Amino acid sequence: MELAVPEGAPRLVTELGVRQLRSFSAVMARGFSAQESVEDHARCLALCSELGGGPELLPSLMVGWTYHCSQGDLVEADRVSDTIEQAVATANLDLPAREVFKGSTRSFQGRLDEARALLETALAHPWTSPAGGTPAEWPMPNDPAVTVNCRSLMSM
Repeated sequence: MELAVPEGAPRLVTELGVRQLRSFSAVMARGFSAQESVEDHARCLALCSELGGGPELLPSLMVGWTYHCSQGDLVEADRVSDTIEQAVATANLDLPAREVFKGSTRSFQGRLDEARALLETALAHPWTSPAGGTPAEWPMPNDPAVTVNCRSLMSM
């Protein structure tokens, strides 16, 4: 089967969606180290860059960040965090990206004082615990406030 999608942004968006689904399937079938997942996460991040890193890509970038953290690749997770921060700043969104993502990686790196300061700032921000559910940009099934609280407690 051949997909006839014109060159340009529509094709890149389609590829991003297909790769995310394939990566998810590979992780569910064979775990985070499945080769398809490794390849697809790298390509998804490249596609986000090619697409300009706009705010509509935040869920994809957050999934990529989560993937690299799960792999223990905190250098790459921080690189993705930088991209998330740029997308948030460019779109002028009120989202504590640095505090949530860098705070988490600092916790994993054992940089506990820095982690605690960032994570406590994230917890004080209304984005982390909006009324009525999780933030629109948050793609994971868990609650970001619970996640950030857990990482904050780990840094004590």
